[in-house]
Amino acid sequence: MHLFNSVWKRARLEPDVFALRDLVSDAFAPGILGVLGRVWVRLLRAKDDLGLYHISMIILMEQFGLQPDSRRLTELMVGTGGTWEHLAACAMGHIRRATVGKKESNPVSMDDCQMIYAVVSLSWTGNNKIAPFRSAMYRAKMVTALTLALAALLHSPRENLGALYEVLPPEVFRAITATFRDPAQFRKSMERALRAGFLELMFEPPCFTLFSTRLPSCGFVGAEVLDADDPVVQCVAYAFRCLEDILYQDILPAEAFVEMWARVWAWVQFLDEYHGYFAFPELVRPEGMEPADQVFSIAMHLFNSVWKRARHEPDVSALRDLVSDAFAPGILGVLGRVWVRLLRAKDDLGLYHISMIILMEQFGLQPDSRRLTELMVGTGGTWEHLAACAMGHIRRATVGKKESNPVSMDDCQMIYAAVSLSWMGNKIAPFRSAMYQAKIVSALTLALAALLHSPRENLGALYEVLPPEVFRAITATFRDPAQFRKSMERALRAGFLELMFEYAETGITRAQEDLRCLLVDFLRRGTLYRSVLLRLRPALDTIQQIDCAAKLQSPELVDHWRGFYAMAQSRLEILDQFEAGRLVAKRSCDNVVRNSFDAAPVALQLTIARDDVKKSTGELVTIVGNARDGEFSAFMGSTTAIPATGSSSVHFSMTAILRSETVAMRYLKLLYNARSFPWAAISPGNPCLYCSAQPPTADIHDQTWHDGSNNSEGTFTFQGAAVAIYGIDLDNPANITFTLNGQPAGYHYYDGTAQFVFNSLFYSAAGLALGVNHTVAWELHTTKTNGSTGLFDYAVISVEEASPSASAAPASSSKTKSSNTGAIAGGVVGGVVALGAVVAVAVFLSKRRRKTIVGEKPATGDAVHVEPFPSEAAASARSPSPSTQSPGESKTLDVAWSDPSPSLSTQPTLPTSALTDAASISPTVGTGTTQRERELEARLAALESQIHYVVAEPPPYVPPPPSE
Repeated sequence: MHLFNSVWKRARLEPDVFALRDLVSDAFAPGILGVLGRVWVRLLRAKDDLGLYHISMIILMEQFGLQPDSRRLTELMVGTGGTWEHLAACAMGHIRRATVGKKESNPVSMDDCQMIYAVVSLSWTGNNKIAPFRSAMYRAKMVTALTLALAALLHSPRENLGALYEVLPPEVFRAITATFRDPAQFRKSMERALRAGFLELMFEPPCFTLFSTRLPSCGFVGAEVLDADDPVVQCVAYAFRCLEDILYQDILPAEAFVEMWARVWAWVQFLDEYHGYFAFPELVRPEGMEPADQVFSIAMHLFNSVWKRARHEPDVSALRDLVSDAFAPGILGVLGRVWVRLLRAKDDLGLYHISMIILMEQFGLQPDSRRLTELMVGTGGTWEHLAACAMGHIRRATVGKKESNPVSMDDCQMIYAAVSLSWMGNKIAPFRSAMYQAKIVSALTLALAALLHSPRENLGALYEVLPPEVFRAITATFRDPAQFRKSMERALRAGFLELMFEYAETGITRAQEDLRCLLVDFLRRGTLYRSVLLRLRPALDTIQQIDCAAKLQSPELVDHWRGFYAMAQSRLEILDQFEAGRLVAKRSCDNVVRNSFDAAPVALQLTIARDDVKKSTGELVTIVGNARDGEFSAFMGSTTAIPATGSSSVHFSMTAILRSETVAMRYLKLLYNARSFPWAAISPGNPCLYCSAQPPTADIHDQTWHDGSNNSEGTFTFQGAAVAIYGIDLDNPANITFTLNGQPAGYHYYDGTAQFVFNSLFYSAAGLALGVNHTVAWELHTTKTNGSTGLFDYAVISVEEASPSASAAPASSSKTKSSNTGAIAGGVVGGVVALGAVVAVAVFLSKRRRKTIVGEKPATGDAVHVEPFPSEAAASARSPSPSTQSPGESKTLDVAWSDPSPSLSTQPTLPTSALTDAASISPTVGTGTTQRERELEARLAALESQIHYVVAEPPPYVPPPPSE
């Protein structure tokens, strides 16, 4: 065997020498391992330690675990007796020969270490490759033999183990815990390990230092006394590695687990604070990682194990608070600092453990942001540092992932952790801003692409959860008005439009709802911005070959897509003409002091007062963009008047913006024959795709109703003794105020939680004088909870005084105003005065930021001058009313983002007489406009009547005469 050892060593150590390379191969020495097996049995019987040492070296150099098959190991098995049981018996006898009787007075030698190492290497081959050999090793009581070997190693001086001190004890420890992973053998393996003293061995070197709190408690003094190669630090590092499997598998009783964690936490704090004072050992970790990073990566595995047990066993008092501030103060700060280290080291395994900790921490369910702030401080001290870590985390899991390199379950957990953090931006405004600056939209879009391009089985149970969460996290960024444009640009640049169809194709339950919101709201709104349109054009080109109808699957979604596509094409045409300079003419502007022009600035900064936040904060939002973007946005009506060239900074109020938006957008749509409905009057044949409320029509009278928004108002004039107005209550509605004959008459506000309540009484009045006109007026106001929608159904009028509730049945009502009378009930006993029949009137109930246009047709040849962007008007022509509150409080969803009606785009404009007749038979709608705006309305109405004379370019601006 000594000669065999010499030959093996020379053949393995000089593989480049052709004459030596194949000395122990089957071609040169067939059956050599069979001979080795037969000699092994003889020497075990003879108790020849020297010969057994040589056999150990041969087994180690043979490297059975790296061979492509088990042919040579099978040859060795045949030599030992012909069965796997014979080979297992030789292995167990071999390790016992090296360990039995070993203690402090008779420690192991280097030869004993090699014998132990050879058997451990054989055990790994059985665990990973050959099931019969693994079973035979279990029957040979491998756990008992390995536990005795670990005791022998830990009771021997370090110098006896030499270079194997850093390798062999952890290998034996892991070989023991590997037997616990087999469910069929777990109970017996645990029994045998405990019987052999395994629990006590956990407190021996190299684990002993964990239970010595002397150095951690000394702090800086303790760090000073440690040399760079101090064995204490070496022992702590290897103890961490040994504890990975023990803590993760929950095999310790609760009390022992708590005691162990207390020591681990003390050392982690010490190493976190003073790691720069000493060196760490090189552990078996990926190349390129610093030794300190390797130790901290293992520490994150221990953290993960503790978090898991603390969260999964909350009823055990000893475990419940293991990661609380009381037991482990500052633990999230440590986590943050390690997170930065492992991102820099690109350690995916350590980052996976951090992901699991973030998910189990459940920051979103905590009553405050204290613990998240602690994590932020650990990452660097600002929310920008935390956002950078989150984005680096999600990119680490997604960059380079595609069909040939799909995401794994570990990658999914990393993505999920970053998404869960992104939702915290809803609570913490500085963190939300930092996430936007870190380009969260781009990172999330890449994550969605990686998920959708991976096989479903890779995602497992997360398939129905994670893609919708990522999709909703992306669209959530579109809800922030200040970030909408940039978020939409980045999403489109990253391929979000194409991913939309792939997401629809998954068949995930939540996909239909998500896509409907995207198509009806966000994408349409994006067409108002030049920079978004510039990104949208190539995005639309990339999906030309996609069968959209087949991928969207739902007819409703297909209709929404076609509507959006038509709108996008129309506005891309507008963009082309705008870029060519045909839609912007130089002119002086009302808000410029001098009637002259400067050169167009390179950048334009607009400071806009936000009325959709609490006015007491005086918060301002700054929109920075290219000058051309500003001009185009102004032209599309999404901002106030901005000259084609002019001053580089313009300050104005959002109120002026929204008051001019209606005129500006209508003027633009007039030029391009793209007019939309003047109000949201809804019927089965005329649905409202842009309306946020979509009640079922079965319980709505005649299946028709009117949808109004903030500041929408209307009036209704009638003659009768009583009136009742009915509508549809909904969750979080607007506050509706009523007046009767110009006097305040109350309000209606629904504070329930039902999604829809039909036939709800909004307003009623009785005892009214007969034979005279009465006018009911109403107006919608946004509530503190941002409710801004009102849904009106029908009105009931009694020609004589009657209870409104008694005449509210839709069966006795109609949706058209009428003055016919009849019996309320047949067979009325004589002497009772006949009551007038209760008649239902169709009430126009609200408009969605549109005004009714009634104007006089101008004489032929008259010059028509329209200002598409008027400055804020001066005095109001009517008395103040609640409608004068800031329109900035209105809903973000606006008809400006809806499709132009195909029917209206081909219909000629009604003549003035027809408009007047239509107004005379319908309830009138208050405009709430100033004198300045009414003038513009009249001029626009005149222009509408002459639409066939209008050319592509706007008419020249004629400044008003100077005031006296």
